[in-house]
Amino acid sequence: QCFAQRFDTVNQTWMLYPSMENDAATCDRALIYNFAENSWATFDVPLSCLGLYYISTDKTWADFAVSSLNPTTWGEAEFAWDSYLLQDFAPSLLGGAHSGGYVYTMNDGDQDHSTSNSTGDPIETSITSSRWNPFVSTGQKVKFGHIDVYYEINPLCVLELTFYADNSEAPAITRSLTLDGPVNSNMSWKRVYINVVGQALRMNIYNNQAEGFKIPGMVLWASPCGRLTPG
Repeated sequence: QCFAQRFDTVNQTWMLYPSMENDAATCDRALIYNFAENSWATFDVPLSCLGLYYISTDKTWADFAVSSLNPTTWGEAEFAWDSYLLQDFAPSLLGGAHSGGYVYTMNDGDQDHSTSNSTGDPIETSITSSRWNPFVSTGQKVKFGHIDVYYEINPLCVLELTFYADNSEAPAITRSLTLDGPVNSNMSWKRVYINVVGQALRMNIYNNQAEGFKIPGMVLWASPCGRLTPG
């Protein structure tokens, strides 16, 4: 029941598999490995197979018909005009559904099951970091005072940031981050205050809206805070 496909355009390998949680008889999850960043993700997508499709012609402005889903002016365009994915012979990752004859483009847009005539559902996103402690090699606990988040401005998007100390599943603190910023700017940054002490810290970023987000970078402000103890 498993199916795998390498997608070099975004440095990923996909594997479809039936989940034990749902006792699925067919593939209902996708495990994605980013071999450039050494990171993993799972998608809740019921697919039977994957494949690559190569665009045969360059996209032109005439290809973007005027509708509620497409821009009417350059200023309204939310894509890079010279995007690699819009060029001739650029590969696109496709996913085949189990039934209904549906074929999905997997690397296009930030909505689930959208079409040229209708918007799709918001894609629920949950991103969890590894355990952070830059002072563990010296046997020290860590105190995180704050974190600076550098993001692409989207004032309609509000992220939920949850921080966990040590191995606890109970949140130490939760913050909301609205991705607004100066007018006529594309990027901005905000400081999120944490003030959490522990043997290590994990962060979760959660978004269940139709608004996408991009975070190119973060700066963690931390200091040593006492000896590590077993447990």
